Amino acid sequence: MAFHLSTNQAKGAIVCHCKLEPQEYSNLDITYFIIYFRTIFEQQGFSVFAIEKRYTIIFILLNNRSFSTWIHRMKEGIKKIAESDFKLGNNKPKLVMGIGKYVESLTNVHISYQTSIETMQIQKKRFHPCESYFYDELHIFRLISLLHRHIDLQEIVLEYLAPIISYDRKYNAKLMDTLKTYLACNGSKQETAKRLYIVRQTLYHRIQKLEKLLGSDFMDHEKRLAIEFMIHAYDFLVSSKQMKPIEVESI
Repeated sequence: MAFHLSTNQAKGAIVCHCKLEPQEYSNLDITYFIIYFRTIFEQQGFSVFAIEKRYTIIFILLNNRSFSTWIHRMKEGIKKIAESDFKLGNNKPKLVMGIGKYVESLTNVHISYQTSIETMQIQKKRFHPCESYFYDELHIFRLISLLHRHIDLQEIVLEYLAPIISYDRKYNAKLMDTLKTYLACNGSKQETAKRLYIVRQTLYHRIQKLEKLLGSDFMDHEKRLAIEFMIHAYDFLVSSKQMKPIEVESI
């Protein structure tokens, strides 16, 4: 997809895919929303162009201010829209947004366009889809999405996590939740028990089981990084309903 835009002020550009929750909107409603969006983001230092395609609006934002503040200003604009009383028809619209890679040259706007689509696709496959609208903030999920397109991601995930998944399914346990929380707390037993609302003795029992299933070295730096990556990949596959059924192993 090619866009031909030119401006002497622009220091770069970003494409924002904005999908409106499917409802019957009139052409006037859509036009009104585009004007409202443009007004908000012009106040944040962007020139805004819009292309509308059936409940999806593609905004091309040209950055007229410092590169270092563009994400902050975009977030401010999104926050204003989310917190406003703006309505389409009789309802407040539910926005699904994907903001592509920032590009410095307008000849690369197609890259921002493609990555805005990828951002929306990744959002659909995450447990918490609204954690970030920005391609530039997806980090590990971009890598997971890339790997998923080229390799059997489930096979690698199961190489690390199959014992935990099997144990939880067989005994209706909560080892995966415990593992996630323990890693998030950087191995702090006190904080982990607090977040899980369990007593320390119960946590010690679960950690012993994790050591048995994953190896006593599962918190060593390199192995821990691999396990954390595989947990994100597992959540990605589950969210996108692409995790195939596995046999429950004998534990």
